[in-house]
Amino acid sequence: MKIDENGVDKPAAESDNPKEKVSLAPVALLAVLLAPIVALGSFFSGAQTSTEFTIDQESEIKVFVLIKAAEFLRFSEKNVCDGSGQIAGLWRSEIRIGTDTWIRKVSLGQGTLNSDGACEYRLKVTPPSDFEGGDVTASAILPIGEAEDLVLDSGTKPSFKQIDLTYNLG
Repeated sequence: MKIDENGVDKPAAESDNPKEKVSLAPVALLAVLLAPIVALGSFFSGAQTSTEFTIDQESEIKVFVLIKAAEFLRFSEKNVCDGSGQIAGLWRSEIRIGTDTWIRKVSLGQGTLNSDGACEYRLKVTPPSDFEGGDVTASAILPIGEAEDLVLDSGTKPSFKQIDLTYNLG
């Protein structure tokens, strides 16, 4: 060990042994010879990758009901969509959806007052399992009366189109 002028030990110098150089020529030659064999083997092999995706289909008919009334704007601090305003029992109103062979009734339930002062309701109606789509008749039974029937297209297969119903109560 050598001590320099400041009294500090210098680290021992590593020996200058040259490292052995390994030739990669055999590895490169092997890769060049195997590449065509692997390529031909994968080309002619019977392995096929196939992925099939299925989209979940809903058998329910979605119904969007929009009810407009001047009262909803005046009493927006109350939950008028649930029937606490002057249109009492609005939440118990029913929507009827059906065809000539079947009919379903669903209560409106709780709605949401949107920024335009209208009540929005989102419902789902489950048709019979053999229903394949087509025209359906829809109407509402509200506390102030019964709305006229509307004929709307539900689409031709599950997942059915959404049915939109709008009622203006003044």
